[in-house]
Amino acid sequence: NHVIDIYFPLNTKQFFPKIDMIKPKAIFVFIHGGFWQALSTHENGFMAQTMSDAQILTAVIESFVKFLQWAKDLSAKVYICGHSAGAHLASTLLLIDWETKHNIEPEIFGGFFLISGIYNLTPLVPTYINEPLGMTVAIAKNHSPLYRDSKDYWSALKSVPIFCICAEYDPTSFHDQNEQYGSYLKQIGYDNITIKKLDDCDHFDIMEQLIERDQPLTNIILSFIENSI
Repeated sequence: NHVIDIYFPLNTKQFFPKIDMIKPKAIFVFIHGGFWQALSTHENGFMAQTMSDAQILTAVIESFVKFLQWAKDLSAKVYICGHSAGAHLASTLLLIDWETKHNIEPEIFGGFFLISGIYNLTPLVPTYINEPLGMTVAIAKNHSPLYRDSKDYWSALKSVPIFCICAEYDPTSFHDQNEQYGSYLKQIGYDNITIKKLDDCDHFDIMEQLIERDQPLTNIILSFIENSI
């Protein structure tokens, strides 16, 4: 089953509101990490209160297509955030022609926040992480955004803002892939890329910053959303 946990903005008063009663300023979609096999939506709604206070609807998802088909009726831009393996999944959304396949126009996408992501899966093939996944090198390359040809990317999103962010105390491989993927997107024609490292945080507590409004990652995300709606 695909689970979607939805947290309404503070201005939504009804417990089970009809869709025309939900008036978010924006929609924040979070795709959690866990190497595609651990964790769930239930322990990953920690940013919901911060977003709700800013009148932003939060969705912690495992099925993006179904959610987006529902969310387009809210008439608000969607901002996608993924962490670790979730950033990998978020980046693969750039490979889909949403208009042709799902009748979703590119204008709905307000931006992408890719946090401490994995964009080259081939180093994982000989590790314990791959035991339940069973990837060959060829499969890992095919699922690696860094190895995908520029023609695989949906050209309609070439100007969507994308933030590639890693933590100061992330392992070196995450720093490298963050820089490599941001640079690759620039190389293939994406013209609104920000590559950034946040100081004094590690692979996990970088996301915990979103619990509080006055933290660096929260400020980056909310300032950007508020200035772009």
